[in-house]
Amino acid sequence: MNRKLVLAMALTLVLIGMLGVALKLKRVRAIGTVYIKSDGSVEPYTAPIQRIGNTYTFVDNINDSIVIQKDSIVIDGAGYTLQGIGNGTGIYLSWRNNITIKNIEIKAFNCCIELFYSSNNSLFGNNITNCEYGIRFYSSSNNSLFGNNITNCEYGIRFYSSSNNSLFGNNIIANYAHGIWLDKSSNNSLSRNSITANNGHGIFLVISSNNTISGNNITANHSNGILITEYSEHNTIYGNNITQNESIGITLSISSNNTISGNNITNNGDYGVGLYWSSSSNTVYGNNITQNEYAGILFFQSSNNTIYGNNITQNEYAGILFFQSSNNTISENNITSNGNYGVLLNMSSSNKFYHNQFINNTNQVYVEPDNANTWDEGYPSGGNYWSDYKERYPDAAEIDESGIWDTPYVIDENNEDNYPIVPELLTWTSIPLTLTVLTVAMSIYKRRLLNTPRH
Repeated sequence: MNRKLVLAMALTLVLIGMLGVALKLKRVRAIGTVYIKSDGSVEPYTAPIQRIGNTYTFVDNINDSIVIQKDSIVIDGAGYTLQGIGNGTGIYLSWRNNITIKNIEIKAFNCCIELFYSSNNSLFGNNITNCEYGIRFYSSSNNSLFGNNITNCEYGIRFYSSSNNSLFGNNIIANYAHGIWLDKSSNNSLSRNSITANNGHGIFLVISSNNTISGNNITANHSNGILITEYSEHNTIYGNNITQNESIGITLSISSNNTISGNNITNNGDYGVGLYWSSSSNTVYGNNITQNEYAGILFFQSSNNTIYGNNITQNEYAGILFFQSSNNTISENNITSNGNYGVLLNMSSSNKFYHNQFINNTNQVYVEPDNANTWDEGYPSGGNYWSDYKERYPDAAEIDESGIWDTPYVIDENNEDNYPIVPELLTWTSIPLTLTVLTVAMSIYKRRLLNTPRH
């Protein structure tokens, strides 16, 4: 073969090999920030994104940020990765509407997804890791987040001045601070999320009102399961499983007019429910509050709260603990088998207890001397049921088949139940009661207390 021809062929093969290497290098090279422009174009055009109509689909991994400048589009990651170098924002929406972001692995940014003054957007099926903020909202409303996994970030989800957003079915796990943080944000719905093993609070509300937290699994967080603080009002917390959090299941601090109902609040490190620092006019009802390591419910300098229809059992130190708290109403609760005290009142007076069951607590009640509280609702409504009543007053008799004993149950010289109840009227279990069952049970309970003719 001609020597020149051989050399030419060899040179051609070398050039082809170099071209292949160059192409490979081009594929992994950082391409800079990707823009989806207002006219629908993608810049730079070499970005591995395929556009079909208003759907933009990844066809490879992207090693930079995406800025969206067009409304009413779909960004489909198709399982590919969007990766940063620890700063910047992964996907940024500013004044955008009707964007769908789905199926993307997003990691290693300061903020993986940020919405700024953006509304009516949907984020679902994304895996978000190793960012300072997994998802951050600023003045953004009417957005939906569902089916996302957010792990190993500093903060899972942060809302600031954002309202009417819906979070459901997300896994917010093992973040270094709080799982979900609402700041000056209202009318948001958080439901059916798994909020687990975060290093701060599972859910943290500050100056945030009219939010609904329901049906979530809030477990094993390293501080509170839920903390509501700084004048947060009219929030509703119901039907959640709040267990094994290292501090308190639900804490209200300087917050009023919140409702806590139908939750399973079990085996938390300190208290099941804590009412702190002038928290008032809150309602806690129909909850299963059991096996918490210190007390089921703590009142600390809080007044005018209503606690009724709860199952407060087997808490290690006390069922309900009061400290400098007054004018609270505690009724229709099952307070059973708590460690040292069913109810313990320190520097607390003018609280009202009636229609509760005190059963087999080590000490049913202790009141610090010179603190007077009320322990009945008069005749014929009655006071409370005491499991040790007949042992203490063996000669007592029922008043005219009224369901009321004729001898007061004396706690101390300033505290006595003048109309203790004869029978144990409700059968409680360790299983949380549904609100429907609870309502029926309470109706039967009240009818019997009012001496409705028996059949």
